[in-house]
Amino acid sequence: MVVTRRQCKRYLKRHDRVVPAVVVFLAHTPSGMCAVVLTDHLSRLRNQLPSLLTVTDEPVARPASSPRLRQRRLTPPEIHQLLAEYQSGDCMKLLATRWGLHRTTVAGHLRRAGITLRRQGVSATDVAEAARLYGEGWSCLRLADHYDCAGETIRQALLHAGVQLRSPWERV
Repeated sequence: MVVTRRQCKRYLKRHDRVVPAVVVFLAHTPSGMCAVVLTDHLSRLRNQLPSLLTVTDEPVARPASSPRLRQRRLTPPEIHQLLAEYQSGDCMKLLATRWGLHRTTVAGHLRRAGITLRRQGVSATDVAEAARLYGEGWSCLRLADHYDCAGETIRQALLHAGVQLRSPWERV
């Protein structure tokens, strides 16, 4: 059975003299739990466990985390290929996915090579059009889909352009 470390300490603190014939071994697992192994018959002792000690037969599931990218070092010919692909028009996000790198790593390679990065977000001409469309009733998310960027990017571009944004509950 598996319980948390806190539950183990609480149980041992309160019950070490109640059941002296039972020997308890604690084993820490990678998931941050400690396994309690009782040397007596488990079926008989399970009924004696206090109600505050929650006992489960399977370990508690850990929250899913995003997989980390493996560190990948590019060779000089690969770096030249990466630079050529960026200069031919590919975006950093696409290059990062293609080469198995993080986008900041791609940006670092470009900066070290002296290449000026293309401006991210919405261009000045697109901001004027976005302001007009927003005035016609388009939402920030709809504009973000239209300009292939994030909703927050559109929102900030509209704010910098001096557009009075609607409250979330207001509709046109």
